[in-house]
Amino acid sequence: MRGWTVGIALTMGCSRVALPGGGGETDVGPLTPTPGDSPSISDTAPFARGPTVFVEAYDPIQPVGELGPIVARVTGRGEVGLVVSSDRTGDVPVRVEPDGSFRVDPAALPAGHHLLTFYGTDNTGTTEETLYLGVCEWPPPQDFDSPIAGSGWTLYGDASQDPGGWLEITGNASARSGHIYWTSRKIPPGDFEIAFDIATGGGANGGADGYAVNVVDVADVAALEAWIAQTNNGGCLGYGTSGPCGEVAVDAFHVEFDTWFNGEFSDPTAENHVAIARNGDPSDILLWALQPLEDLQWRRIRVTGRGTVVSVYVDGVRVQQADIPDFRFEGGYLGVSGSTGWAYNYHRFDNLVVRDRCAVPD
Repeated sequence: MRGWTVGIALTMGCSRVALPGGGGETDVGPLTPTPGDSPSISDTAPFARGPTVFVEAYDPIQPVGELGPIVARVTGRGEVGLVVSSDRTGDVPVRVEPDGSFRVDPAALPAGHHLLTFYGTDNTGTTEETLYLGVCEWPPPQDFDSPIAGSGWTLYGDASQDPGGWLEITGNASARSGHIYWTSRKIPPGDFEIAFDIATGGGANGGADGYAVNVVDVADVAALEAWIAQTNNGGCLGYGTSGPCGEVAVDAFHVEFDTWFNGEFSDPTAENHVAIARNGDPSDILLWALQPLEDLQWRRIRVTGRGTVVSVYVDGVRVQQADIPDFRFEGGYLGVSGSTGWAYNYHRFDNLVVRDRCAVPD
Protein backbone atom coordinates (compact mmCIF):
# COMPACT_ATOMS: atom_id res chain seq x y z
CA MET A 1 0.00 0.00 0.00
CA ARG A 2 1.39 3.41 -0.91
CA GLY A 3 0.29 6.75 -2.16
CA TRP A 4 -0.89 8.65 0.92
CA THR A 5 0.22 9.56 4.41
CA VAL A 6 -1.61 10.83 7.42
CA GLY A 7 0.11 13.77 9.07
CA ILE A 8 -0.09 14.44 12.80
CA ALA A 9 1.42 17.79 13.68
CA LEU A 10 2.65 17.90 17.27
CA THR A 11 3.77 20.95 19.20
CA MET A 12 5.93 20.25 22.19
CA GLY A 13 9.23 21.39 23.25
CA CYS A 14 12.54 19.99 24.83
CA SER A 15 11.81 16.31 25.15
CA ARG A 16 12.50 13.04 23.51
CA VAL A 17 9.57 11.35 21.84
CA ALA A 18 9.45 7.57 21.91
CA LEU A 19 8.21 6.02 18.66
CA PRO A 20 6.37 2.69 18.74
CA GLY A 21 7.27 -0.09 16.36
CA GLY A 22 11.01 0.38 16.67
CA GLY A 23 10.97 3.91 15.37
CA GLY A 24 13.51 5.15 17.91
CA GLU A 25 13.58 8.58 19.56
CA THR A 26 13.93 12.05 18.13
CA ASP A 27 14.63 15.37 19.85
CA VAL A 28 11.84 17.84 19.15
CA GLY A 29 12.82 20.83 21.30
CA PRO A 30 12.13 22.02 24.84
CA LEU A 31 9.02 20.71 26.56
CA THR A 32 6.50 23.31 27.72
CA PRO A 33 4.82 21.95 30.87
CA THR A 34 1.08 22.36 31.16
CA PRO A 35 -1.02 22.57 34.32
CA GLY A 36 -3.03 19.53 35.35
CA ASP A 37 -2.48 15.95 36.34
CA SER A 38 -2.26 14.40 32.85
CA PRO A 39 -1.00 15.24 29.39
CA SER A 40 -3.39 16.79 26.89
CA ILE A 41 -4.17 16.27 23.23
CA SER A 42 -5.92 19.21 21.64
CA ASP A 43 -6.50 20.96 18.31
CA THR A 44 -7.30 17.62 16.70
CA ALA A 45 -8.65 18.99 13.42
CA PRO A 46 -10.10 15.83 11.86
CA PHE A 47 -12.40 15.19 14.78
CA ALA A 48 -14.30 18.35 13.84
CA ARG A 49 -14.83 17.17 10.25
CA GLY A 50 -17.35 14.47 11.08
CA PRO A 51 -17.53 10.98 12.52
CA THR A 52 -15.33 9.39 9.83
CA VAL A 53 -12.40 10.57 7.73
CA PHE A 54 -11.85 8.72 4.45
CA VAL A 55 -8.50 8.20 2.76
CA GLU A 56 -7.30 6.17 -0.21
CA ALA A 57 -5.32 2.97 0.04
CA TYR A 58 -2.80 1.80 -2.58
CA ASP A 59 -3.16 3.82 -5.75
CA PRO A 60 -2.09 1.80 -8.81
CA ILE A 61 -1.76 4.81 -11.09
CA GLN A 62 -0.05 7.64 -9.29
CA PRO A 63 0.54 8.81 -5.73
CA VAL A 64 -2.49 10.50 -4.29
CA GLY A 65 -0.41 12.81 -2.17
CA GLU A 66 -0.65 13.73 1.45
CA LEU A 67 -3.85 13.77 3.41
CA GLY A 68 -3.82 16.12 6.24
CA PRO A 69 -2.75 17.24 8.36
CA ILE A 70 -4.37 15.30 11.17
CA VAL A 71 -3.33 17.77 13.83
CA ALA A 72 -2.85 16.82 17.47
CA ARG A 73 -1.17 19.24 19.85
CA VAL A 74 0.33 17.26 22.70
CA THR A 75 1.75 18.84 25.84
CA GLY A 76 2.67 17.35 29.16
CA ARG A 77 5.22 17.08 31.93
CA GLY A 78 8.52 15.34 31.61
CA GLU A 79 9.00 12.89 28.77
CA VAL A 80 6.11 12.88 26.29
CA GLY A 81 5.28 9.91 24.06
CA LEU A 82 2.68 9.10 21.43
CA VAL A 83 1.25 5.71 20.48
CA VAL A 84 -1.29 5.22 17.67
CA SER A 85 -3.39 2.08 17.68
CA SER A 86 -6.02 0.60 15.35
CA ASP A 87 -8.82 -1.56 16.66
CA ARG A 88 -8.19 -3.87 13.67
CA THR A 89 -4.41 -4.13 13.49
CA GLY A 90 -3.11 -3.03 16.89
CA ASP A 91 -0.28 -0.52 17.24
CA VAL A 92 0.39 1.49 14.10
CA PRO A 93 4.00 2.51 13.41
CA VAL A 94 4.57 6.24 13.29
CA ARG A 95 7.60 8.27 12.38
CA VAL A 96 8.64 11.72 13.49
CA GLU A 97 10.01 14.46 11.26
CA PRO A 98 12.64 16.98 12.36
CA ASP A 99 9.88 19.56 12.79
CA GLY A 100 8.06 17.32 15.26
CA SER A 101 5.26 16.20 12.97
CA PHE A 102 4.24 12.58 13.10
CA ARG A 103 3.03 10.60 10.12
CA VAL A 104 1.15 7.34 10.33
CA ASP A 105 2.56 4.67 8.00
CA PRO A 106 -0.28 3.81 5.60
CA ALA A 107 1.21 0.37 4.95
CA ALA A 108 0.09 -0.52 8.45
CA LEU A 109 -3.57 0.22 7.66
CA PRO A 110 -5.27 -2.24 5.32
CA ALA A 111 -8.40 -1.10 3.51
CA GLY A 112 -11.42 -1.09 5.77
CA HIS A 113 -12.90 0.73 8.74
CA HIS A 114 -10.52 1.62 11.57
CA LEU A 115 -10.97 3.19 14.97
CA LEU A 116 -7.64 4.92 15.57
CA THR A 117 -6.72 5.84 19.11
CA PHE A 118 -3.99 8.38 19.81
CA TYR A 119 -2.40 7.88 23.23
CA GLY A 120 -0.39 10.78 24.65
CA THR A 121 1.73 9.97 27.69
CA ASP A 122 3.99 11.76 30.13
CA ASN A 123 5.16 11.11 33.67
CA THR A 124 1.72 11.92 35.08
CA GLY A 125 -0.36 9.50 33.01
CA THR A 126 -2.07 8.97 29.66
CA THR A 127 -4.76 10.72 27.72
CA GLU A 128 -6.32 9.69 24.42
CA GLU A 129 -8.30 10.84 21.40
CA THR A 130 -10.05 8.70 18.81
CA LEU A 131 -10.70 8.99 15.10
CA TYR A 132 -12.78 6.80 12.81
CA LEU A 133 -10.83 6.27 9.60
CA GLY A 134 -12.19 4.65 6.45
CA VAL A 135 -9.39 3.41 4.19
CA CYS A 136 -10.89 2.88 0.73
CA GLU A 137 -9.55 0.92 -2.20
CA TRP A 138 -10.07 1.14 -5.95
CA PRO A 139 -11.34 -1.85 -7.91
CA PRO A 140 -8.45 -4.15 -8.85
CA PRO A 141 -6.94 -3.95 -12.33
CA GLN A 142 -8.55 -6.04 -15.04
CA ASP A 143 -5.59 -8.10 -16.26
CA PHE A 144 -7.51 -10.62 -18.43
CA ASP A 145 -5.18 -13.42 -17.35
CA SER A 146 -8.12 -15.65 -16.38
CA PRO A 147 -10.97 -16.66 -18.69
CA ILE A 148 -13.40 -13.77 -18.92
CA ALA A 149 -16.50 -15.96 -19.09
CA GLY A 150 -18.69 -14.89 -16.18
CA SER A 151 -16.45 -11.92 -15.34
CA GLY A 152 -18.91 -9.26 -16.47
CA TRP A 153 -17.28 -8.71 -19.88
CA THR A 154 -19.01 -9.55 -23.17
CA LEU A 155 -17.27 -10.17 -26.50
CA TYR A 156 -18.79 -9.19 -29.85
CA GLY A 157 -17.71 -9.76 -33.45
CA ASP A 158 -14.05 -10.66 -33.96
CA ALA A 159 -12.86 -9.76 -30.45
CA SER A 160 -11.19 -12.57 -28.51
CA GLN A 161 -9.12 -13.28 -25.44
CA ASP A 162 -5.53 -14.15 -26.26
CA PRO A 163 -3.86 -17.01 -24.36
CA GLY A 164 -1.08 -14.54 -23.59
CA GLY A 165 -3.39 -12.75 -21.15
CA TRP A 166 -4.77 -9.80 -23.09
CA LEU A 167 -7.70 -8.96 -25.32
CA GLU A 168 -7.31 -8.99 -29.09
CA ILE A 169 -9.91 -6.71 -30.62
CA THR A 170 -9.61 -7.58 -34.32
CA GLY A 171 -6.95 -10.16 -35.00
CA ASN A 172 -4.28 -9.59 -37.62
CA ALA A 173 -6.40 -9.92 -40.75
CA SER A 174 -8.37 -7.82 -43.22
CA ALA A 175 -12.01 -6.76 -42.86
CA ARG A 176 -12.29 -7.45 -39.13
CA SER A 177 -14.39 -5.73 -36.47
CA GLY A 178 -14.46 -6.49 -32.76
CA HIS A 179 -15.97 -5.14 -29.57
CA ILE A 180 -15.70 -6.02 -25.91
CA TYR A 181 -17.74 -4.26 -23.22
CA TRP A 182 -17.93 -4.35 -19.44
CA THR A 183 -21.64 -5.11 -19.41
CA SER A 184 -21.98 -5.87 -15.69
CA ARG A 185 -21.58 -2.26 -14.54
CA LYS A 186 -21.53 1.37 -15.62
CA ILE A 187 -18.97 4.10 -15.05
CA PRO A 188 -20.69 6.96 -13.18
CA PRO A 189 -20.70 10.52 -14.54
CA GLY A 190 -18.36 13.17 -13.17
CA ASP A 191 -14.59 13.21 -12.77
CA PHE A 192 -12.84 10.06 -13.95
CA GLU A 193 -9.51 8.37 -14.49
CA ILE A 194 -8.96 5.40 -16.80
CA ALA A 195 -5.65 3.63 -17.44
CA PHE A 196 -4.83 0.68 -19.68
CA ASP A 197 -2.14 -0.88 -21.87
CA ILE A 198 -2.28 -1.03 -25.68
CA ALA A 199 -0.09 -2.60 -28.37
CA THR A 200 -0.73 -2.42 -32.10
CA GLY A 201 1.24 -3.25 -35.23
CA GLY A 202 2.54 -6.37 -36.91
CA GLY A 203 0.15 -6.01 -39.82
CA ALA A 204 0.31 -5.52 -43.57
CA ASN A 205 -0.22 -2.81 -46.17
CA GLY A 206 0.86 -0.08 -43.78
CA GLY A 207 -1.34 -1.26 -40.93
CA ALA A 208 -4.86 -0.16 -40.02
CA ASP A 209 -7.29 0.92 -38.97
CA GLY A 210 -7.10 1.44 -35.25
CA TYR A 211 -9.17 1.07 -32.14
CA ALA A 212 -10.85 3.02 -29.39
CA VAL A 213 -11.80 2.82 -25.74
CA ASN A 214 -15.41 3.94 -25.45
CA VAL A 215 -17.74 4.94 -22.63
CA VAL A 216 -21.29 4.84 -23.97
CA ASP A 217 -24.20 6.34 -22.04
CA VAL A 218 -27.21 4.17 -22.87
CA ALA A 219 -30.01 2.86 -20.68
CA ASP A 220 -29.09 -0.83 -20.44
CA VAL A 221 -27.22 -3.69 -22.09
CA ALA A 222 -29.97 -4.21 -24.66
CA ALA A 223 -29.60 -0.58 -25.77
CA LEU A 224 -25.81 -0.97 -25.83
CA GLU A 225 -26.02 -4.02 -28.07
CA ALA A 226 -28.49 -2.27 -30.36
CA TRP A 227 -26.00 0.58 -30.71
CA ILE A 228 -23.06 -1.78 -31.33
CA ALA A 229 -25.04 -3.37 -34.16
CA GLN A 230 -25.20 0.03 -35.87
CA THR A 231 -21.53 0.94 -35.52
CA ASN A 232 -19.36 1.10 -38.63
CA ASN A 233 -15.90 -0.19 -39.35
CA GLY A 234 -12.85 0.99 -41.26
CA GLY A 235 -12.12 4.59 -40.28
CA CYS A 236 -15.13 4.51 -37.95
CA LEU A 237 -13.07 2.21 -35.67
CA GLY A 238 -16.06 0.19 -34.58
CA TYR A 239 -17.63 3.07 -32.66
CA GLY A 240 -18.74 5.48 -35.38
CA THR A 241 -22.50 5.91 -35.76
CA SER A 242 -22.75 9.65 -36.41
CA GLY A 243 -21.04 12.37 -38.44
CA PRO A 244 -19.31 10.69 -41.40
CA CYS A 245 -20.20 7.27 -39.92
CA GLY A 246 -23.98 7.55 -39.83
CA GLU A 247 -26.96 9.31 -38.35
CA VAL A 248 -27.35 7.49 -35.03
CA ALA A 249 -26.86 9.88 -32.13
CA VAL A 250 -25.40 8.65 -28.84
CA ASP A 251 -23.87 10.22 -25.73
CA ALA A 252 -20.37 8.76 -25.67
CA PHE A 253 -16.69 9.44 -24.97
CA HIS A 254 -13.93 7.86 -27.05
CA VAL A 255 -10.14 7.53 -26.72
CA GLU A 256 -8.98 6.48 -30.17
CA PHE A 257 -5.68 5.16 -31.53
CA ASP A 258 -5.79 5.91 -35.21
CA THR A 259 -3.28 4.29 -37.58
CA TRP A 260 -4.85 5.10 -40.97
CA PHE A 261 -5.56 8.47 -42.52
CA ASN A 262 -9.19 9.13 -43.44
CA GLY A 263 -9.41 12.63 -44.86
CA GLU A 264 -13.17 12.44 -45.22
CA PHE A 265 -13.37 11.94 -41.44
CA SER A 266 -11.45 15.15 -40.79
CA ASP A 267 -8.55 13.23 -39.31
CA PRO A 268 -6.25 15.87 -37.84
CA THR A 269 -3.11 14.29 -39.28
CA ALA A 270 -1.98 11.58 -41.67
CA GLU A 271 0.36 10.24 -38.99
CA ASN A 272 -0.44 7.82 -36.18
CA HIS A 273 -2.11 9.64 -33.32
CA VAL A 274 -4.14 9.39 -30.15
CA ALA A 275 -7.29 11.49 -29.97
CA ILE A 276 -10.35 12.16 -27.85
CA ALA A 277 -13.67 12.15 -29.71
CA ARG A 278 -17.28 12.07 -28.62
CA ASN A 279 -20.81 11.00 -29.43
CA GLY A 280 -20.00 8.28 -31.95
CA ASP A 281 -18.42 10.78 -34.34
CA PRO A 282 -14.73 10.26 -35.25
CA SER A 283 -14.66 13.74 -36.79
CA ASP A 284 -15.70 15.42 -33.51
CA ILE A 285 -12.15 15.58 -32.10
CA LEU A 286 -11.74 17.33 -28.75
CA LEU A 287 -7.95 17.00 -28.65
CA TRP A 288 -5.23 14.93 -30.30
CA ALA A 289 -1.49 14.26 -30.26
CA LEU A 290 0.99 12.60 -32.61
CA GLN A 291 2.02 9.25 -31.20
CA PRO A 292 4.10 6.37 -32.65
CA LEU A 293 1.92 3.28 -32.37
CA GLU A 294 2.64 0.53 -34.93
CA ASP A 295 5.67 -1.19 -33.36
CA LEU A 296 3.61 -3.74 -31.39
CA GLN A 297 5.17 -2.45 -28.15
CA TRP A 298 3.03 -2.10 -25.04
CA ARG A 299 2.24 1.46 -23.99
CA ARG A 300 0.53 2.63 -20.81
CA ILE A 301 -2.30 5.07 -21.51
CA ARG A 302 -3.97 7.19 -18.85
CA VAL A 303 -6.89 9.53 -19.49
CA THR A 304 -8.33 11.85 -16.85
CA GLY A 305 -11.27 14.19 -16.71
CA ARG A 306 -11.43 16.87 -14.04
CA GLY A 307 -14.45 19.02 -14.69
CA THR A 308 -13.98 20.35 -18.23
CA VAL A 309 -10.24 19.57 -18.37
CA VAL A 310 -9.28 16.39 -20.23
CA SER A 311 -5.70 15.06 -20.14
CA VAL A 312 -3.99 12.20 -21.97
CA TYR A 313 -0.77 10.51 -20.80
CA VAL A 314 1.37 7.95 -22.64
CA ASP A 315 3.89 6.02 -20.53
CA GLY A 316 3.59 8.65 -17.81
CA VAL A 317 4.15 11.64 -20.10
CA ARG A 318 1.29 14.06 -20.66
CA VAL A 319 0.90 14.35 -24.41
CA GLN A 320 -2.19 16.55 -24.49
CA GLN A 321 -4.45 18.53 -22.19
CA ALA A 322 -7.31 20.85 -22.97
CA ASP A 323 -10.02 22.77 -21.16
CA ILE A 324 -13.17 22.10 -23.17
CA PRO A 325 -15.87 24.50 -21.97
CA ASP A 326 -18.85 22.42 -23.12
CA PHE A 327 -17.38 19.05 -22.10
CA ARG A 328 -19.26 16.92 -19.62
CA PHE A 329 -18.47 13.27 -18.90
CA GLU A 330 -21.78 11.41 -18.69
CA GLY A 331 -20.40 7.96 -17.82
CA GLY A 332 -21.85 4.73 -19.17
CA TYR A 333 -20.70 1.29 -20.31
CA LEU A 334 -16.96 1.01 -20.92
CA GLY A 335 -15.56 -1.07 -23.76
CA VAL A 336 -13.08 -1.34 -26.60
CA SER A 337 -13.80 -1.44 -30.32
CA GLY A 338 -11.57 -1.75 -33.37
CA SER A 339 -11.56 -2.51 -37.06
CA THR A 340 -9.36 -3.37 -40.00
CA GLY A 341 -9.89 -2.90 -43.73
CA TRP A 342 -7.59 -3.71 -46.65
CA ALA A 343 -4.69 -2.97 -44.30
CA TYR A 344 -4.55 -4.52 -40.86
CA ASN A 345 -2.78 -4.78 -37.49
CA TYR A 346 -3.06 -6.55 -34.20
CA HIS A 347 -5.07 -4.46 -31.70
CA ARG A 348 -4.21 -5.54 -28.16
CA PHE A 349 -5.65 -4.29 -24.88
CA ASP A 350 -4.74 -5.15 -21.27
CA ASN A 351 -4.48 -4.08 -17.62
CA LEU A 352 -7.48 -1.80 -17.35
CA VAL A 353 -7.84 0.32 -14.22
CA VAL A 354 -10.93 2.48 -13.71
CA ARG A 355 -10.83 4.93 -10.82
CA ASP A 356 -14.47 5.75 -10.22
CA ARG A 357 -15.38 4.24 -6.87
CA CYS A 358 -13.00 4.03 -3.96
CA ALA A 359 -14.93 1.75 -1.60
CA VAL A 360 -14.26 0.98 2.06
CA PRO A 361 -14.67 -2.77 2.53
CA ASP A 362 -16.41 -4.12 5.61
